[in-house]
Amino acid sequence: MNKIMFLCFFLASFSAAIADDASETEAEKVQFAIRNAGYECEQVSSTKTETTWFDGTTTNVICDKIYRFLIRFERGGVTVEVISL
Repeated sequence: MNKIMFLCFFLASFSAAIADDASETEAEKVQFAIRNAGYECEQVSSTKTETTWFDGTTTNVICDKIYRFLIRFERGGVTVEVISL
């Protein structure tokens, strides 16, 4: 019984570590797209990604806890739209 509980805790902590790595990679990708568009983004505060079948991927981003951006990844291109500065 103890072995099963240990295994569950181990797998839960391992999956949480993988999720942290994925969010860091996504934050770097989003920050790069914002900077390439000519805007400043020192730190990505939060991201919310939505994937649709026809429109590609849309990410709502908050940078430096103030600035909001909407980033669209479509057909190999990236569009950065400023929601609020």
